[in-house]
Amino acid sequence: MHPPSTKPSSRLSMRLDPKIKEKFANSPATPAKQAKKLEYVQPDPKLGRVVLNGLNLTTVDGLSNNPQKIEFLYIRDNLLPDFLPPTPLLNLKTLDLGNNNITRLDFLRYLPQITTLYVNANHLEGFEGMPACESLEHLSVSENRIRSFRGMPALPRLKVLCCRNNLIETLEAFPQCPLLESVRLSGNPCALGNPLVRSELILLASDTLIRIDGVVVEADEGQLCQRFPMKWASCVRLGMPHPCEGEPIDYAAHPVRFFCEEETKRAIAAVGARCDAFLQEHQRRVSEGTPCKLRDIAVAGRLVEGEVVRGEALFESDLPLAPLGAAPEAGQVQQRCRWYRVDRDDVAHPVEEVAGPEYPLGLADVDHSLRFEVTCVLPDGTCCPPVFALSSNILPAPPRCLALDLAGEAREGTVITAVASYVGGAQGPSVYRWWRLAPQSTEAPAPEGAQPAEGDLPVLAQEGPAPTYALTLADVRQSIQVEFVPVRADGATGDVLAQRTPPIEPAPPVGREARVVGDLVEATTLRGQATYFGGVEGPSCFRWLRRGPQQPDFVEVATSRAPDPLQLAQPPMLAESLTTAQLCQLAAHNQQEPPHGTYLLSRDDVHATIRFEYTPVSVLGARGAPISVDVGPIEPGAPVVRSLALVGRAEQSQVMGFECDYFGGREGPSGVEWVRYDQLPAAPAPAPAPEELRDRDRESDRESLSVSIDEPLPSARSARSRPRPPAGHPEQPEPTPEPPYQLLAKDCKNYTPTLGDVGKYIGVRYTPVREDGLAGRMVSVVSALPIAPAPPQFTSVQLEGACLEGSVLVAKVAYEGGAEGPSTCSWALQGPGEAWEPLPLSDGLRYYAPSSLECGRRLRFSCTPVRADGVVGQPRQVISDIVRPPPQISPTNQPAFPARGGLIAPLPRPPTDPLAAVPPARCTCGGAVGPCVHELTLTVDPPEEPKEGTALQATYIYLGGHEGPSLLHWCAVPAEAEFGSPQERLLAEGSPRYTLTAAEGGCRICFRVTPVRDDGAKGEPQQAAMPGICSHSGPSLKAVRIEGQAAEGETLTCVPELNNQLPHVTTIRWYRDYPADQNLPPALLAETPEYRCLLEDVGCAVRVECSVAPPEGSDTPKAAPRPPCYASSCIVAPGAPVARDVALEPAQLAEEGPLEVRYRYGGGREGPTAFEWLRCEPARAEDEAAWERIPGADGPRIQLGLAEVGRLVRCRVTPVRADGARGAPQTVTSQAPVGGAVPTVSGLCFTVPEPLAEEAQVGVRFAYRGASRASAPSEVRLGAEEAGGFLRVTVTPVRDDGLAGTPAALQTERPVTAGAPTLARVELVREGAGPLTVRPVGYRGGKPGEHIVLWERRGAALTSADAPVPQSTDLGCSLRAQVTPVRSDGARGEPLATEWCAPIPSTADVPRVGSLRIVSANNREGDELTADFAPANCTPPAASFRLPDGAAPVGTGPRYAAGLADIGHAIRVRVLPRDGAFAGIPAEAETAAPIAPAPPRLTELRLVGAPTLGTALTFAKTYAGGTEGASTVEWERAGPTGQWAPIPGASGAARYLLTADDLRARVRVTVTAVRNDGARAARAAPSCPPPDPGQLQGALGQPFGQLQTEAGEPAVVEFAKKNVALQLAGKKSKADYSDTLRVELDRPAGPGRMGPACAPLHARPGEAPVPRQPHPGHLRPGGSHQHRRLPGPGTRDPFSWAAGLAGCGQGVKAKQHKNFEAAQQALLADMMAPPAPTR
Repeated sequence: MHPPSTKPSSRLSMRLDPKIKEKFANSPATPAKQAKKLEYVQPDPKLGRVVLNGLNLTTVDGLSNNPQKIEFLYIRDNLLPDFLPPTPLLNLKTLDLGNNNITRLDFLRYLPQITTLYVNANHLEGFEGMPACESLEHLSVSENRIRSFRGMPALPRLKVLCCRNNLIETLEAFPQCPLLESVRLSGNPCALGNPLVRSELILLASDTLIRIDGVVVEADEGQLCQRFPMKWASCVRLGMPHPCEGEPIDYAAHPVRFFCEEETKRAIAAVGARCDAFLQEHQRRVSEGTPCKLRDIAVAGRLVEGEVVRGEALFESDLPLAPLGAAPEAGQVQQRCRWYRVDRDDVAHPVEEVAGPEYPLGLADVDHSLRFEVTCVLPDGTCCPPVFALSSNILPAPPRCLALDLAGEAREGTVITAVASYVGGAQGPSVYRWWRLAPQSTEAPAPEGAQPAEGDLPVLAQEGPAPTYALTLADVRQSIQVEFVPVRADGATGDVLAQRTPPIEPAPPVGREARVVGDLVEATTLRGQATYFGGVEGPSCFRWLRRGPQQPDFVEVATSRAPDPLQLAQPPMLAESLTTAQLCQLAAHNQQEPPHGTYLLSRDDVHATIRFEYTPVSVLGARGAPISVDVGPIEPGAPVVRSLALVGRAEQSQVMGFECDYFGGREGPSGVEWVRYDQLPAAPAPAPAPEELRDRDRESDRESLSVSIDEPLPSARSARSRPRPPAGHPEQPEPTPEPPYQLLAKDCKNYTPTLGDVGKYIGVRYTPVREDGLAGRMVSVVSALPIAPAPPQFTSVQLEGACLEGSVLVAKVAYEGGAEGPSTCSWALQGPGEAWEPLPLSDGLRYYAPSSLECGRRLRFSCTPVRADGVVGQPRQVISDIVRPPPQISPTNQPAFPARGGLIAPLPRPPTDPLAAVPPARCTCGGAVGPCVHELTLTVDPPEEPKEGTALQATYIYLGGHEGPSLLHWCAVPAEAEFGSPQERLLAEGSPRYTLTAAEGGCRICFRVTPVRDDGAKGEPQQAAMPGICSHSGPSLKAVRIEGQAAEGETLTCVPELNNQLPHVTTIRWYRDYPADQNLPPALLAETPEYRCLLEDVGCAVRVECSVAPPEGSDTPKAAPRPPCYASSCIVAPGAPVARDVALEPAQLAEEGPLEVRYRYGGGREGPTAFEWLRCEPARAEDEAAWERIPGADGPRIQLGLAEVGRLVRCRVTPVRADGARGAPQTVTSQAPVGGAVPTVSGLCFTVPEPLAEEAQVGVRFAYRGASRASAPSEVRLGAEEAGGFLRVTVTPVRDDGLAGTPAALQTERPVTAGAPTLARVELVREGAGPLTVRPVGYRGGKPGEHIVLWERRGAALTSADAPVPQSTDLGCSLRAQVTPVRSDGARGEPLATEWCAPIPSTADVPRVGSLRIVSANNREGDELTADFAPANCTPPAASFRLPDGAAPVGTGPRYAAGLADIGHAIRVRVLPRDGAFAGIPAEAETAAPIAPAPPRLTELRLVGAPTLGTALTFAKTYAGGTEGASTVEWERAGPTGQWAPIPGASGAARYLLTADDLRARVRVTVTAVRNDGARAARAAPSCPPPDPGQLQGALGQPFGQLQTEAGEPAVVEFAKKNVALQLAGKKSKADYSDTLRVELDRPAGPGRMGPACAPLHARPGEAPVPRQPHPGHLRPGGSHQHRRLPGPGTRDPFSWAAGLAGCGQGVKAKQHKNFEAAQQALLADMMAPPAPTR
């Protein structure tokens, strides 16, 4: 930054508008300019602009280069006498010709697109010759010598007209400019001291005028001027002079806009009288010199609409006059009359329908004036000039209504129209009042103060300008009365007229716009509605019909009726006695609760079309026609399950099932999973069932059996109407994760709890799947109570084994009822006739070996079940057969075990039982054996080929005491390996049952059991192998789980668990499960192994669907498609609020520029995130305490100001969630300090209000923007030089570091007001013996004008000094001068007198003239007049000649040459004798007769133009001898004989074009000078030499002849620079052509022009052509014809010319030439040859 002492100052410049400072008159002579010629101009290719200012140009010939690209052309300050571009500038829009020597505006015809034209400071004297420019919008012709608007055409688009500082005296012939907005006429005589010019311009320039001389046209001015007669504008255009200062007219002294009402009326009357007087005098002058001289013409009658006026005219004529407008008789003068309607634009439109002198005034004539025109037609048919009279403005008649009718039917729903016959001027906003009356009422609204009956009280139903009224229900049984108040456009009102209708009848019931509201989805309730019309709706009928895809017709499915409003009313109403008020009350009730019908879409409606039929019924019982609307087809809903519940007892071994209601189309393979929970999952509070499903609720006992662990399902209506609160809201508790569960069974309807389920909770997870595979939201239910154990019991007790001595009886029992406890059993023995006797040592044994002691007796086995909790069940017993001795067999073949039987082994003990390690031992008690296994079998279920899912069951019989924890193992080996090999692997242990999985595909399976007794003794292991090999079933899933936290922004991962490791392809889909109250189908989110939770997932559960399949082309066996596995996350919780990627935009900071912080929000729905904006100096950025807050900056976007310039800006963003949780704030700092803005200024204005006055101290005020400012501008004092000019100030803003901005300019709208003209002093000056002169000193007060000087002789009155002083009357007297300062606009100041001079010596004699006469030879035009006089006591005096009427002098000096302007006038000479400083007595003399015209003659006549073929000859002449009349012109030609003959068709032409007929001939023009009175004189011009054949071409590159083939191809022969070329088909070529060609020349169609001359010829190569027919044209003088043909194929010469004679076929010769030059010379020689003789 600069120090204060070195700050640069702001640049401020003030200057006057150069247009104001230019002076047209009395300006000092400028130095001579050196004329130049414009040679080459290249327009700006981008702007289309050419600037040629100040180049001293005299022509603009150089504009021929790319003239069509020039749009803006500036040629100021040059020496152009005229603007004649070499070619029309078709695209020129702006042309500036200021300060040139332009005298005419006829060049505008070359500028068709001109819009802006400046011709200021030129030599224009009028608008004569100016063409009509359709596109001209701005015309400036200031500082010229224009005297009037005569010759200026109508300019339809002109908006600005500037004619300042010209010589315009009146507004005569002011053009028609319908779009004119601004006019400037200051500095013209018509604007000096004439206050009416402004009002006249307002009348002439229509309503679009905005400014006059820079002053705004106020609205009241236009309105006031509209009140004046429109004929004022016509009179102004006809040249009506302005009133003189002494004329006693009130409006002549004040502007029209300042009239009061009384003055306005007087002014209107005065203007009308003055216009009538002017028109009468003007029309009398028009009729002077005619046989019918006008005495008076007027329009008589009352000028009011509806009246009849009459045109009257009175003529003076020696001939009899026929009545006005009547057919004349023989010898009478017809007075033909015609009427015109004149609008405010002063345009007269003929009224064809009125032909007589009487005219009926109509509406079209209001605010117009009438023009009555009369044309006198003499008996010989000669028409005298028409004369006319203009009327004042036609006034409108008082507004009234002649008749009022009502159209339309008096019935509800129709529209009645009031048809009013209005008269009385232009109709304004007439008012229609529509009243509702009781039928018995006989009057309109009751008068004020009256109290009508309640039923008769009228009600105003509608009021306004609308003539129509729509009948509604409120009008039923009422009468409608309309009142029409006629209003004129000016606000005048007339009498009111009324009309009334009969009582309004209700319309028949009609139903309209039947519609069905609701989603066309299953399980949605549709609402059928219709718009009722026709009285009040009653019990309308609603029907619902259905048509299936295969059904031809609709079938009714539901019907309902609307409630009857008569029955609902309290008390009930009767239809016959309903009043209008009751009808409206019932209708209002129906509008509050519109009747409708509802229908619940069911599964049967899927893919069907539903029709809603509505039959309207009124309360009166009338029934209308039914209407209907079809909707559909009905789409199946998203698969959803409702009312899922468990059925059955939650008890071991009791079959459990489930029931549910499925919605969503036809159900497909829905997924069912039976799961087991260790604890009861938490369930939300129960919600009421939906209204539409209330009838489907289950019984209360079912609700007690199961508890749903999903959210309740409210109705669809409540789900849509109430938004779901976000997670964390008090109304929306945080979701609880689902506890872990164990899968028990899949895809089965029922499940039987087992022992492992006792004490646990059984649930069902149901995933509805539609038949097209779309899966819905999973729904689960769990038992309300844990599974209870069954009562302990033995379901079956039987003895197996032979009842023989020595054999073993095994008691086979099946226990059920929870965990078995210490059940008891015993054996008893009974002989015949004996009681049962317990066997010792048999308690607890389930086998017994009868001995010989038990032979002949029976055994009984008794057992009592005992549960682990001590509950004892019902005892069971079984009795064997009688024990018999064994058969006699060899000892070696005696079996050790029974042949049959077996016992289901109890559940083995865990492998960790310490008894499992006890070695096997043999039992020695009572014939018992050691632990061993008998009859080990392996059963396959189902009995098919083993594969995945096949269940294997092992059974065996244990012997050897009480069984302990026997060792059970399932093993697998590959198909080619053996059991026990190293390839064997353990599958499971501890269970006799095993289900094959996919991992066992291709393996052999075996079951191995090692018996263990309860005392730990082990037996020999036994094994059983599965028959066959387990087949492959393809890859499959065991389960799928989701890993990760279900929170916004966290990533969830799908982890599938496979049953085997076969090659597979995994398909994963993530779905969003919406809450049940939203009734939305699941949304597919992604198909990737991982999914990142979004904001939209908050409050919803995310479900993953996983499926596997063999890859394409692999050898993996193909299996049936398996249902996918599902896993659902808990409800997604919102994440912590966080702001990521915080950045500032833009990076480059500048003053007054915007700054915005951009970031990405995460963590639930964003709330009112907090923004904190700080600023700091760059040097202290590390100090946190140095950062200060930016006042008022608390949003994400701020506007940088001056306080931030040079500082760093920081923004601290604190993310806030919608629930108010706040995250960690994030901070971002700008990289660079804020830069200062480019300095600008705005609001530039002057310190002094306009208009500015001279001597005022003026400064400027403005608003500065852009860092700090350097300094303030200074003030200036306005002087006399600025008076009358526009003040312009330019302010260039400069910053304190020196950077400058864009300058701003301000210019006053009004010129500087000059002060009162004053003089400091006045001095008398006399040089030697010269006259006394006055020298004003110290003038102030604007531009000086011509000061008024009055001379005073001591003791005498003040006189004007026309002659130099002192005069002869001043001898011996003292003189002084009184000077009144005058400004250029005529304003006068206070007079100031000089000191008295010394007395004038009286010794000198008075100068005088003795005799004076005018000497002339013939006293006619061209003669020299000489003033012959004898001076006395004076030097040779000065003479001045002038016309007798007192006009300005036409010459000075003793001699004067009479000119054309003097014809018909007498010349007067005035001689003023002078002797030194004294002026004598003037003398005057006058010619004896007016100046006569001289004989007509031509002082100069010559031909202009070169004698060359194709060149146009013109002539120049100088006429003398009065006013030229219709001079005649004759062109003549002299051939070789020398005899002159007129050229046909060239008479009267101003130019003549030399043709081939003029070869070797001379041409001349003869002009006969004719004066306007018929006197004639003749003179012939010298002839021109014959045209030169060597210059045959008319212009370079222009065709001389046209050739055309018979095939129609165009060809052109061109002669240019001694070359001949053939152009065929658009290109030049030297090729040969086979078609016969013909020569076409232009033959003169008029003087100097050629017309067609051609003759087709046929010829072969080398032969002479033969003409087809005689040729009517001429190619050479003497009527001979030349026919030329080009060669055909085979001719190698470029051209072959054949010449001959047409019509005779003789003298034909052919010439061959091998080059163009020779061909041309031969052609010319042939054309110049003398004509051959003809027969």
